[in-house]
Amino acid sequence: MRSRALIVVAALGVALAGCSSGSDEPRVDTGALTRQQYAAAVDVARHEIENQDARVISATAVVKHNAGRNAPSNTGVKCTGDQVLRIRLIGRFPHIVTTGTPGHDGGRVTEVDIKADLESENACLIGVGTATNPHPVRGATVLQLGD
Repeated sequence: MRSRALIVVAALGVALAGCSSGSDEPRVDTGALTRQQYAAAVDVARHEIENQDARVISATAVVKHNAGRNAPSNTGVKCTGDQVLRIRLIGRFPHIVTTGTPGHDGGRVTEVDIKADLESENACLIGVGTATNPHPVRGATVLQLGD
């Protein structure tokens, strides 16, 4: 009977050890992105936030097929890979100024949309929005950017 109890305790210990990740860091939900895609999206987002001294309240990303390999770039870098990251940052971007469109004044930038090459992690197209109440991309993965 005692050997049976030891076997049960040993099996329970192995099962619990298998459930432990072995690190103190919480697992991040990468949503529909692979770990590599998620890490690339976080790197691109952090780079843009740092460049713009932005205060971001929402960051989302999705991977899309790159239909525009020869599309114009406003960053000097082209997205040439098969897939691109589409990242949306929502918040305050004090260093970005917009003049608006004909007939409309520019407004405070509240949204930055980034198209980035998945392999090089370089942004090839950056757009902005001035909506009063911008929304994250539907179905995109929420990025945890930390402090």
